[in-house]
This record gives sequence, structure tokens and C-alpha cells, in this order.
Amino acid sequence: MDTNLRLEYDREADILHISMRAPYPEQETEELGNEVLARLNPDTDDVENLEVLFFSRCLDKEIPIEVPVTGNLRLLELKNQRKLSETELWERIRRLSAETIDTLVNKSRNRIGKVTPAHVEVVNEKTGRTRRILKKEISEVYEELWEHGNASTEKNKAPIYRRPNNGAWSVTLAILLKVLPDQVESITEHGKPVPAIRLKPGIAAAQEKVG
Repeated sequence: MDTNLRLEYDREADILHISMRAPYPEQETEELGNEVLARLNPDTDDVENLEVLFFSRCLDKEIPIEVPVTGNLRLLELKNQRKLSETELWERIRRLSAETIDTLVNKSRNRIGKVTPAHVEVVNEKTGRTRRILKKEISEVYEELWEHGNASTEKNKAPIYRRPNNGAWSVTLAILLKVLPDQVESITEHGKPVPAIRLKPGIAAAQEKVG
């Protein structure tokens, strides 16, 4: 599956992370030498993540980093990077009917029920409780994503703070993550998920070019 290539430097651990997707427990680990670790898909053996250990040493000594991995880098299609209209976004959500999604942190399972022109019904599979999330509310969060680059249900996660409304905001973020895999990704801190999503790297920049 095509996806964005993400580079993140963990200053505290002194590790450069090169990622095609967020790490997950089932990945297999292989040492490539030169303090480089590869995280592999357990089914296909595809390299999904690379970790360059003690990265600052390479910078200090100007040591080139070479790994036995081939790649094909190309620019993403701009059509996948533009902001969707409200109609386009709601059409994607409509296709979720009867699917199950998990919230980002506590992994509460929710089944998507009826999707009307005005709202989507979400049923918590554990409690059986049904919530209605308004189309207007989901559209507002999507607009803020494009304005600020991220959206969170957690206080002090600037720039957006959405107070959870009986779990509705957590489900909203999970819905956007599900229907916008080409634009949105979850956020982890110290390897743990947080109740927040953000636009993928390069999406906002692309919007500026085509806007």
C-alpha cells in the first residue's frame, strides 16, 4: 500500500525513525548492521520502519548511512492531498455503514449504524449505547485539521482542544482516521497513542500550492 514516508528524530533516545506506517507489536525486527534496525511486516517481510541508533554520532563524525534496502521515491498525487468538500467527505463516511472502528487510545469498539444526510449513528459494542454524531460536527473537525494541522480530544494539545462529549469526539477522530487514510494519521508519543490525529506530512504544503 502506498503511503507517506515519515522521518522523526527522538532526541532523548538518539534514534532517527524512518517510517512508512506507525509501528505495531506484530512487526519483526532485523539488524542490518551499522546500528540500523529494520521493522518488517510479519506476513510479507516488507520493510515498514527503519531505526538509525545513535544518530547524533553519525552527524558528529559525518558518517554516511548506508542500508541494504531499495526504495522508490515519488511525489504523491495532488488529488489525494486536496481538502475534500463536505459532500465528498460525507460520501466516504456513508460507505462506513456496518463497519467497526476503534477509538485511538482505549480501543473502544464502535459499529457504524445508519448514516443520514445530517448525522451518523455509532453503537458502542460493549455497552450497546448509540450516539448520534452530527455531520456539522465532523465537518468542523475536518476544517480545523486543514487549518491547524491536527485535532485532539486532550487538553493542552495545541492548537485544538475538543472536550470529549460522552466519547463522541474520540469517535469522530476515529471516523476521520478511517475514511481519510491518504490524508490523516494518528499521533504517538514515546511509542504510545494519544487521542489526536494530524494531517500527514506534506499535505498542508500541497494545499498551499494548489489552493
